Amino acid sequence: MARGEPREVIVRELVYAVLIIGSLLGLGAMSALSWEQGLQVSSGLILFGMILGVPTGVIYHVQLYRALAPGGVMSAGWYWNPMKYNKMLTDEQWGAVMPWCYAGAFGFVVIMGGIVALAIAVLSTWAQMSAG
Repeated sequence: MARGEPREVIVRELVYAVLIIGSLLGLGAMSALSWEQGLQVSSGLILFGMILGVPTGVIYHVQLYRALAPGGVMSAGWYWNPMKYNKMLTDEQWGAVMPWCYAGAFGFVVIMGGIVALAIAVLSTWAQMSAG
């Protein structure tokens, strides 16, 4: 199956919908936690995101460089905006590079979710303290 075929697009959109709904439910649950519990949960999310995202992001950059550098298509400073080079990958290269990109991006999303969860826990505690 080639990239972008309808089934792949449907699966991708379904994953997005599940992630959005799960995030909303998780954030709602965060508001019910004490600030100590919220700090623990959000710190755990941030740590997990960094443990997952940083190494896989580095591997993605290395794999992308290995795939495209021999062809001379990469310009100086390519690592600051590597995503624009993804469209230059062949199907074979895509399979070796993009899983690392997706894993690194997922780690980043988890880190951002942890930061938002921390903000919700702090704001919830502030609201509870100021109300009572």
